[in-house]
Amino acid sequence: MKKRLIFNQLPAYLIVSGIAALINFLSRFVYDLITNFEISLIMAYCTGLIFNFSLSKKFVFNSKESGKTLREFIKFFLVASGGLIALYISSVFVFWLSNLYFSSYPIQLRKSVSHIIGIGVGFILNFVGHKFFSFRSSGIWKFITNKTS
Repeated sequence: MKKRLIFNQLPAYLIVSGIAALINFLSRFVYDLITNFEISLIMAYCTGLIFNFSLSKKFVFNSKESGKTLREFIKFFLVASGGLIALYISSVFVFWLSNLYFSSYPIQLRKSVSHIIGIGVGFILNFVGHKFFSFRSSGIWKFITNKTS
């Protein structure tokens, strides 16, 4: 039964995460106008994260009326922090490689390819983390808030 539920959630997660990834990707172009590539990656990721949380809560993990939004957001943020680290390291590394080996290509193309690869690296990590941690009762919230039964 649990395997079936995961496979039913995966298409919804693909759609929601695809929308959030597109927001992440497109917002980086705006942030690139005001800061460097590395900082714009972080800012764009945070923009996508807000949309991803809202859409995932409502449409993927069916917890829109759980009454635990703050708890879920903190857990979501913890998981997403791992995704951010993965995106950042892979994007910066691929961009560095592209500057070494493909410097004749336009810089925006190199940044975009690097960013897309970084988004891809964090995708599965985030799904597994959100599925089994963010939108699930795990006991961590009680531990964090020192509430014991």
